[in-house]
Amino acid sequence: MTSTTSQNSDRFSLDPTKTTRLLLPPRLVLYGDIGVGKTTFGVSAKKPILIPTEDGAMGTDCPRLPTNGVCETYEEVLHVIHLLIDGDHDYETAVIDTINGVESLCAEMICEKEFEGKWAGEKSYGAYANGAKATAQEFRTLLEALEELWREREMMIILLAHSGLMRSANALGEDYQKFAPSLERYTWEVLSGWCDMIGHATRDVHVTEKKGGKFKARAIGAERYIYFEGEPGRDAKARAGYELQSPVLLSYDDFQAALDLDPCDALADQILDLLPKMSKDDYEKAAKWCGTKKVTAAGLKKKGKTKLTVMINRMMSKLDNEDANAEPPAEEPAKKKSRRSRKKKPDPEPAGDDDNGAAPE
Repeated sequence: MTSTTSQNSDRFSLDPTKTTRLLLPPRLVLYGDIGVGKTTFGVSAKKPILIPTEDGAMGTDCPRLPTNGVCETYEEVLHVIHLLIDGDHDYETAVIDTINGVESLCAEMICEKEFEGKWAGEKSYGAYANGAKATAQEFRTLLEALEELWREREMMIILLAHSGLMRSANALGEDYQKFAPSLERYTWEVLSGWCDMIGHATRDVHVTEKKGGKFKARAIGAERYIYFEGEPGRDAKARAGYELQSPVLLSYDDFQAALDLDPCDALADQILDLLPKMSKDDYEKAAKWCGTKKVTAAGLKKKGKTKLTVMINRMMSKLDNEDANAEPPAEEPAKKKSRRSRKKKPDPEPAGDDDNGAAPE
């Protein structure tokens, strides 16, 4: 044990100069509704090679494997990945369109091999979620192959997925639904833990209530965005080293530009935008925190992403509380009516003839 440790002394050294930072291209899961633009995003990446399991990408001008049609079995998907690992090529991005299709192919293989092709009934794929659990376990083989492709060939991995709703357990209240890829829960648990980034591609939607308690949704503008910040209503994430300001436009160029930026730049700019809304005492506290008389972007950036995020959350919370506690504007007193308007006009006498037949004077 001692000899082995001494041979790897550099790996277990307390010297900080021996620490290496290896940041490979991200492993991205991008999910969204049909037609939102996921495939266009994928084929716009750097030197992409498409691995299709559906016909949605047949009209794109992008190299693909297989060169004709789509992957028809789970084994074909694995075969394509190993071709990219061992083959002679200069592709930089592997795009699977879609990972839902890969799961379906994997489930078909599992059902045939382990459940004699039975999808329902006793001792079938669907009984007690046994098939879904077996599919998730087999999915680890796929991710191991993608991991090798990512590490050995340093390729970016983009897994496109259709959007769905997934029930989320809530220990403090009622369970709720959230947006996530339309995959089996067991498969998604394995995949979401493996990837570096999860992006939700969507349009901003405004919902209005109509008569009869019905609701109507309409898109706000034509722009589509990718959200990388997880929240109760959606699954999303960006691991350390892959942070970026969220949301970004659903465009690979905009995504890459945001990924190349220092996240502290955007956070510092956000703080500088919020400071004029704060009190003089709050400004002085921020300046003291920066160690300067005046709050500057350079001073803020030295604090790092985590501390800047905490500061923004505190500022936003304080502003929200001030808005909530603000007194509503006093109502204007009703205008008094003029004496002329208050004076009641006499009712006109009814027209008619008097006893002499003449009109009344």
